[in-house]
Amino acid sequence: MTSPAPDNNVRRAGILLHPTSLPSGMLDRDVERRIHLVADRGFSVWQV
Repeated sequence: MTSPAPDNNVRRAGILLHPTSLPSGMLDRDVERRIHLVADRGFSVWQV
């Protein structure tokens, strides 16, 4: 199944994250929990 094409006329929010800004410097369970928290708040654009 393919995802629908993004609607470029819809306002979206995102996060730009450098790995050194993570508490442990790694993508661990704590980071996964934070990502889910932010995604639940409506953020949909990610760059790591």
